[in-house]
This record gives sequence, structure tokens and C-alpha cells, in this order.
Amino acid sequence: MTLSIKCTAIPEDSGIDPKILCKMNIDGRSGVAQAYLLGQLSRSSKAPKGFGEELIKVAFAELEVAKRKVGCRMLRLDCHDELIPYYEGLGFKFIRKNEAGTLNQMVIFI
Repeated sequence: MTLSIKCTAIPEDSGIDPKILCKMNIDGRSGVAQAYLLGQLSRSSKAPKGFGEELIKVAFAELEVAKRKVGCRMLRLDCHDELIPYYEGLGFKFIRKNEAGTLNQMVIFI
């Protein structure tokens, strides 16, 4: 897995739940929210059950440290359609498709 910071453009007509929008700390001029990006989280049929959840726990531990130093509080990941229920089960919320329409952007707050 990799962790980085990634700007997320939030269109005014996004349809995102107002409670989530309020937490996103969106810049009023640009419509951009700062977020950590959880990337390269890969799965394998050979990995033991629960391994993905363990990786996410490690990521959250690192992000807690980063949050205290940098202040960003939103974590985003991009996933394929079939993984939405998995990430929703871990507390992530779907916010939109990416610009190409190929991946789903999901967020959780730290």
C-alpha cells in the first residue's frame, strides 16, 4: 500500500450527503478538499482472510501521526465497483466516480 496526499475536486452538484460535505473542509474558491490517498492496496487470492483489513489498520495508525502533524482528516481511496460493499463495511462512503468513470472515489474521516 501507499499513502500520499491528493486533492479531491468536489463539484457543487456532487449529490454528496451534506453531513459529509461539511466534514470535508472544502476550499470555497477552488472547490477542492485535501485528502490522504490510500493507494496500491492490492489483494491476492493467496493472502489470508482479513489481510486487507490489517493493512488498513496499519494505514490508519500512520495517518493518526500524520494528522497530528499536518492536520488533514480525510482519507480517500479509489476502487472498482465490486469492492464498494467491502469498503463500506469498513466505514468508507462512496462520493463519486472518477472523471474517467472507471473507479469509485470513497472517503472516511480520521
